[in-house]
Amino acid sequence: MSQAELVQLLLSMQAYENLIFPSTSKHPQLTVKKIYCLGVLHWMTRSPLRVHMSSDLKVTLQHLLQARPLSDLNEPIRTVSQPVTLRLGHG
Repeated sequence: MSQAELVQLLLSMQAYENLIFPSTSKHPQLTVKKIYCLGVLHWMTRSPLRVHMSSDLKVTLQHLLQARPLSDLNEPIRTVSQPVTLRLGHG
């Protein structure tokens, strides 16, 4: 995730912070806000912390940003049906 993408996600965060992704075994409630925080951690620290985002999650984030411009912040929040995989690891 690039710096520009993080900034764009930050600008969109107010509309997305309560959106919940489908449950996974390790992360029962992954909200976009949590994903964003992990992304910022990854971008700021680079190493040794690494956040591995699946291609599905990257596509989902890109879809959210493209489908929901800042002018549409008043629209009702929609649920994302794509699976989310997120792993935290060192090294």
